[in-house]
Amino acid sequence: MINPKKVSEDMIPQILNWIDWNYSTEAAILRAWGTPDMYTGEGMNRRYKPEYKKVEEYKLLGKQDPTGDGWYYGIQGQDNTMTNPEVYGLAMADEMGYVYSPSVVYPFSESNYDQATIVNTAWQQHNLGKMTLYAELPVDDATLQAKAEYEAVTNELNHNLIAPQNDTLDNLIVKAITGPVDKFESNYKQYTDILSSPAIASGIAKQAEAWMKYHKLRANFLKKTELNSHRKEPSAE
Repeated sequence: MINPKKVSEDMIPQILNWIDWNYSTEAAILRAWGTPDMYTGEGMNRRYKPEYKKVEEYKLLGKQDPTGDGWYYGIQGQDNTMTNPEVYGLAMADEMGYVYSPSVVYPFSESNYDQATIVNTAWQQHNLGKMTLYAELPVDDATLQAKAEYEAVTNELNHNLIAPQNDTLDNLIVKAITGPVDKFESNYKQYTDILSSPAIASGIAKQAEAWMKYHKLRANFLKKTELNSHRKEPSAE
């Protein structure tokens, strides 16, 4: 993230503050909604003010108007583009997905959503009673470290253990698929034997272990949204 050839020591505090800002709830809301003067209400009751109708249409329909849409104000669009440099780049980090986006909280209607969103929202609302939605909160250093360890193990597995075997694996799977039916089991075993070799098998096991460590820590920073506040937890029975 930091190029030591271009970043001097005195710049590092500002860079770290920028990273911290991008992982904040405030930055997530700014990406999704813009500044507080653009809307009223909170959570599922948040709505754009009438004078920001163009921003509302930009967020819900993808409609662009250079005189005052979301792109104009530097708000993240449906295609994940944005112009506000304060929330650019690391702003896309998946550690701060924000559940209360306009597409979630606005009333469902053909006038409020494009066709793709209509289909998706209809499916979500049909299944809403069975769904549990969470807001992803900023994580602590231990969780970030666990994520980094998982990514390092995954990189080692994919690039240093499996990648060198890609050509061989491709040829063997083609051989298994296109070869005689009675030879499929033996041909396919040649393919699986590579993936189950001690080095790769050990890498897969390490990846699973690292993922579970990160997953368990990450779960401490998921907060149920008010959509689920009326629901009772399943009983032990």
